[in-house]
Amino acid sequence: MSTPARVELVNSVRAEFGLVPALSVLGLPRSTWYYRAAHPHAYEERHVHLRRPLEQIACDHPEYGYRRTTTELSERGSEKRSTRKSCAGSTAAGACP
Repeated sequence: MSTPARVELVNSVRAEFGLVPALSVLGLPRSTWYYRAAHPHAYEERHVHLRRPLEQIACDHPEYGYRRTTTELSERGSEKRSTRKSCAGSTAAGACP
């Protein structure tokens, strides 16, 4: 059973059995449950708006590291300044937009 499915199951039985017993039966750590409660969307969904600009910067300047990429992203007017390069491994030769 996937983690999101286990979190949903805990949410459905939490009122009846309590949080700690439900988590222990499903083998889900409390920290994971609280993290998923605070971040309901997947990482990729939260940062999808950064993917295209990051890929373009990586194609234009393949020599840039994360610091220069972050500066370039900020200068291009991205909504959110981020040091996370979520598309670093996905840019293959010839795959640039």
